[in-house]
Amino acid sequence: MRNPAVARCIAAAIVAVMVLGLCTALAAAQGSRELVVYVTFHENEAKRLFSLFERETGIKVKYLALATGQAVARVEAEATSPQADIFLGAGAENHEAMKMKGLLAQYVSPEAAKIPKAFKDKDGYWTGIYLGPVAIIVNKDRFDAECKPKNIPMPETWKDLLRPEFRGEIVMPNPQLSSTGYTFLSSYLQKYGQAEGWAFFEQLDKNVNHYTKKGLAPAQLVATGEFLIGINFLHDQLLMKKAGFNVEIIVPKGAGWEIGSVSIIKGGPNPENAKKFIDFVIGQKAQQLHTDLTMRIPTRPDVELPPGVKPLTEMDIFEEFDIIKAAADKDALLKIWSTKFAR
Repeated sequence: MRNPAVARCIAAAIVAVMVLGLCTALAAAQGSRELVVYVTFHENEAKRLFSLFERETGIKVKYLALATGQAVARVEAEATSPQADIFLGAGAENHEAMKMKGLLAQYVSPEAAKIPKAFKDKDGYWTGIYLGPVAIIVNKDRFDAECKPKNIPMPETWKDLLRPEFRGEIVMPNPQLSSTGYTFLSSYLQKYGQAEGWAFFEQLDKNVNHYTKKGLAPAQLVATGEFLIGINFLHDQLLMKKAGFNVEIIVPKGAGWEIGSVSIIKGGPNPENAKKFIDFVIGQKAQQLHTDLTMRIPTRPDVELPPGVKPLTEMDIFEEFDIIKAAADKDALLKIWSTKFAR
């Protein structure tokens, strides 16, 4: 005769296994509620975007803020076992270079239809979220006190930065680490050619005090008066002016420019949540928040510009800057840079 106690134990075990299986199936159906992001722009700006995304989706964002070169190197090193889902920020040439190496996943968001073709990858591997030209920032208090009495003119062109009076007083981002620095390097070489371009950077190097790891740093260092002149993106400089610092900002004729972009890392742990984030971050609400926080020029035409910010079409920039070529040339140009300007 069957032992009732044993029968009850067997029945309980069967029920437990069924419940566990059901829970596992439900968890799989619901999917992960996390997203991992490598972000290259300012952390406080990223936090505001992530907070809004979390509120709207219930998906928790884990992030790591890195300089562009460090973030790209990390994606490359993790190619066989990706640890992140999203690469957020940095110029499109960096995303294009990762695409060429098979590191990105293809995804065309419904929201991408609102973004002009010039600002997104035709194959759907990256999408532009903001624009910005490279510019010169000058500490006006120091310039008026130190340069005006000597009749030294305010720099208006890139070559004006080669004046011997500016020796040791210029800071710019390191192209090996910063997307800002690489945009300046690659755009200048495209516009003026290899021979004239490298000759310019060799002369400029004599006046550069040091090369910063992050693109924002030159604007900060100049705004506080530690250095006289900085080179980085216009939006970083406008933030210093908005904060009340007495700075002069110049966008030289033929300046290079970026398409700050976002992409999905191939094989990341949360691919469906990554798609949701792309939908969110290129959407109108997120772009308006980002534009208001950063003074950047949005890629969506239905986002309002902050006061004092002009559309890129109203600036005399280097319109022919080819980001596909910049991506293809990146490894070779940075190898030359490291040989010439390693400090």
